[in-house]
Amino acid sequence: MALLRKGRPVEPLIVSITGARIGHRVLGVVGGDTRLFLDVAARVGITGQAVALAADRDAVARVEHAAVEQGVLIEAVPIALPLPLADTSFDIALVDERAPRADAYQTAALSRDVLRVLRPGGRIVLAVQVPSSPFAGLFGISPPTPDVSPMLSTLTAAGFTAARLLAARAGIGFIEAARPA
Repeated sequence: MALLRKGRPVEPLIVSITGARIGHRVLGVVGGDTRLFLDVAARVGITGQAVALAADRDAVARVEHAAVEQGVLIEAVPIALPLPLADTSFDIALVDERAPRADAYQTAALSRDVLRVLRPGGRIVLAVQVPSSPFAGLFGISPPTPDVSPMLSTLTAAGFTAARLLAARAGIGFIEAARPA
């Protein structure tokens, strides 16, 4: 019976959005919710590389614990600017902008340094908080398009191109931009 047939497992939205695949090198600036980064890190496999930057040693320990719980191989380090990473060493950067941050790394400075560590043609994906509606999708009601223009301007000023809002689901907006090739 077709109803009981198993289909392909549905991959998390963030994996589809980033386009992460086996062998990619991914960088994550994580906040309190490590789920987005760990979903992407799980995709790169043992031939790729996943580095998580967290606010402090306690946050690093939380990220490492969550990675072990999910069986995902990552390297986690405290964030510092400039980023302690080699130029052009990553394919994708996922930055969680939903968590409050210390003034030590504001979005503009962080964006400029992420640009440096991405390979030409590499992509940055920002997860931002957006308003959500409990009635979105019901009766043809569309949620309002969130205003992410300040974030798009920040990315463009940092040197990224093609900055745009890709999707907004469940209170999270996903913005992407590319490092020029």
